[in-house]
Amino acid sequence: MNLSKQINLRKDEKAKTESYFSTTEMVAVNTDLIKYLTTQLSKNDQSSIRISLHKDAQATFHQMIIAHRKGHYYRPHKHLKKVEAYHLISGAIQVVIYDDQGHVDKSVRVAAPGEEMRAEVPFIYRIGANHWHCVIPLTEIVVFHEAKEGPFIAEEDSLYPPWAPDGKNREIAMQYIDKILSGTV
Repeated sequence: MNLSKQINLRKDEKAKTESYFSTTEMVAVNTDLIKYLTTQLSKNDQSSIRISLHKDAQATFHQMIIAHRKGHYYRPHKHLKKVEAYHLISGAIQVVIYDDQGHVDKSVRVAAPGEEMRAEVPFIYRIGANHWHCVIPLTEIVVFHEAKEGPFIAEEDSLYPPWAPDGKNREIAMQYIDKILSGTV
């Protein structure tokens, strides 16, 4: 299956991981596309793959279909003026909210409908602006719809805290994730 022919996409050559932008205003996401994303992610060791439903980084509203792989580090960060929301399509994540010193304020399991059918487990989670947060995949592959304000300005979009690993040392980063999940951070 050729992804760019299926829904009119162009590859984002500047992205750190495999990423695409929509080239049209109308975009339909179906199960074939989700299967394609999970299959592509399963074929190699990359941490994620994303399809941006907007045309470019300058769009004023960003919606993305993102597949993340368990066992990779997604660094804590915050957006000073941007709200962010996750809507789970398949799999489950832990959304972790921190205070300014790096202590966990809140840790919430978020799962796609059908993954966990318990009333207390949300499948959509919204994070207000200016909150340190990270997501941790709990299933081998998780797929979610992320929505937030644009435009994306690399130097200004995400701030990273001094108290969390930068991700350059995989072992240290994964030990940090283990501590978060065990409740010792």
